[in-house]
Amino acid sequence: MKYPSERRHPRVSVAVPAEVKKPLEGYVRRAQTTNVSEGGCYIEMLYTLEPMTRLEVVLWLNGEKVKARAEVVTNQPSLGNGIRFIQISDKDKQKLKEFLEVAKKTRAFPFRTATSGQS
Repeated sequence: MKYPSERRHPRVSVAVPAEVKKPLEGYVRRAQTTNVSEGGCYIEMLYTLEPMTRLEVVLWLNGEKVKARAEVVTNQPSLGNGIRFIQISDKDKQKLKEFLEVAKKTRAFPFRTATSGQS
């Protein structure tokens, strides 16, 4: 039996470097994604954060920063967090969208850049 998807934005399985910072912390947590969409991502983290925690997230797409204000929506202890983007600039939103379009076509593998394998 198939269930309808409740996702507004389809996920793309792609591992990209990520940075997560809580607003009042003086340090950045480095991690990587397992999937990304226009609306958020799943970030693998050993020390996970509680749902509703507000964050600054940086995704590194082809060596370029894409920054977003975000919120933790799911927590799987010792595995990772589901993250929802709350605010992202139009410029970064466009970078993300272009990256995901290429990643969907190339069936992106971990740390594969959007330009890998293209002539």
